Amino acid sequence: MKNSYNGELNYKNGRIITKKQDKGMRGIGLRSVKATVEKHTGTVDIEHNDTDFFVKIMMYL
Repeated sequence: MKNSYNGELNYKNGRIITKKQDKGMRGIGLRSVKATVEKHTGTVDIEHNDTDFFVKIMMYL
């Protein structure tokens, strides 16, 4: 997944969190995605540069 952003990330307790006001209207969250993928022995790689945010998921079938 690739998504553009303004170059500023918000961290809480070492985790990236949304900076948007309507937090209840966001997706299921990176924490939930990571937990689900790892439960099924997959991996999650989170990267970013100054303009884009990337989440790469590897699932073994």
